[in-house]
Amino acid sequence: ADLPEVAPPVRTNPHALLLDVDGVIVPYGAAPRTWEDWRSDGESQELVFSPRMMEELLNLQADIYWLTSWETTANSVLGPLLELPVFPVLVPRPDVQGWWKLHAAEHLLASTEYQRVAWLDDDLDQYHDEVDDLMGDRLDAGQVLPVCPVSATGLTPAHIGDLRAYFHQG
Repeated sequence: ADLPEVAPPVRTNPHALLLDVDGVIVPYGAAPRTWEDWRSDGESQELVFSPRMMEELLNLQADIYWLTSWETTANSVLGPLLELPVFPVLVPRPDVQGWWKLHAAEHLLASTEYQRVAWLDDDLDQYHDEVDDLMGDRLDAGQVLPVCPVSATGLTPAHIGDLRAYFHQG
């Protein structure tokens, strides 16, 4: 049966995770040694991913949103490979200028009441000033935690530990 590509946003947890694909859950280049269960997609061999990493993210008890240039393809390609449920997809908004992901994240934050939101994207450092300008108050209050993995490594077990601590503090 075909899965829907986009699930509607439904707040079921007090926290949310905004998740990029390339450079975060799919590292660039050869599989690093950060996870022991790296696998490839079996077809092109270009997608390298860790089922354990995704299991750890799912165990964080946070609502997960795709915030990636993959958009709905994240659900249709990665969902079956990693046996994931369909996650809501944040997409570019036509009425904004600047980094589309920043504005999509801010729109979600403004329209929901999440206590804490972790944003995982390997481009966050590149847009640090823009993120700080738009989300400075949320960052200062601890409502948003930006996590910027190294693109060649992707998310590491240490990042998972940081996320676990962030979501379970206070």
